Amino acid sequence: MKKIINFLNATTLLVVLTFTSSSCQKEISKEDAGTDAKGLLTAKTWQMQQVTTVENGISTIEFKRGAQNNLNDYSKMRLTFKPDGSMIFIDELGDQLNNASYVLLNDNKNLKITVDGFPITFENLAITANQFSVKEKIADNEYSLYIFTPAL
Repeated sequence: MKKIINFLNATTLLVVLTFTSSSCQKEISKEDAGTDAKGLLTAKTWQMQQVTTVENGISTIEFKRGAQNNLNDYSKMRLTFKPDGSMIFIDELGDQLNNASYVLLNDNKNLKITVDGFPITFENLAITANQFSVKEKIADNEYSLYIFTPAL
């Protein structure tokens, strides 16, 4: 539980809508996302690519894969979504957390992840074959954007 809270307080669980990483992939339309989101999520194991926190309009990149001097290290984090709603959740320390599950909500626009009975709902799910991102609202005028890419 402490790891999860630590992770959230470090404002970095699941990466979101900062499509700052360049990609030639076509973004899935909102119509397509409803039918393809689960298939795309379950097709790969995902690793944290970037975490950006935004507070009162000021963006801070907390973590970017391969960058020097990251504020936090999420290079070991991995998410593997399974078709039955269970998942393998490996945290930023490389530890596998137990009892992890997920569910897509709101026409696949939101992703709810529960680890050890602690649920977190992420908004604005955007997914392609090579990237997915989500947004976690922390408070008014404060949120984290998490971007994941396929694990190597």
